[in-house]
Amino acid sequence: MASSNPKPIPNPSPTITAKVEFNLDHKTFFVTGLLGTVLPEEGRMHFYTTHWKPEPVEGQPGRLKSTEVTQEFVTDIRMSPATFKNIMQWMKQQVDVFEQNYGEIKTQPIGTTAPVPAPTQQSSVDRRYT
Repeated sequence: MASSNPKPIPNPSPTITAKVEFNLDHKTFFVTGLLGTVLPEEGRMHFYTTHWKPEPVEGQPGRLKSTEVTQEFVTDIRMSPATFKNIMQWMKQQVDVFEQNYGEIKTQPIGTTAPVPAPTQQSSVDRRYT
């Protein structure tokens, strides 16, 4: 005969408290692009920032042109393939919410280099996990 008061199954794992800290070496970079790949053993993302070298236009005081661009790699991130995929899914969700609220984000075709202005306000860049 079945018992009318089943015993609760004990939880073998203790409660885990999550704690967020910044490493003392933590740095913030504004990036304009990345190169990366996912391999069976790890995902790799190499973030860079683009610098345009301006030159004066002869005969046109105050006018500049750019004939040289440098992509300076500022950091490498390595992770498991599962983390790589999770980051991609999280970023896609963030873009979808942004575009629902503010409209389409205009982008350049992948693999092209175009001048991208640095953010003018810290507030939108510094919000984390919203």
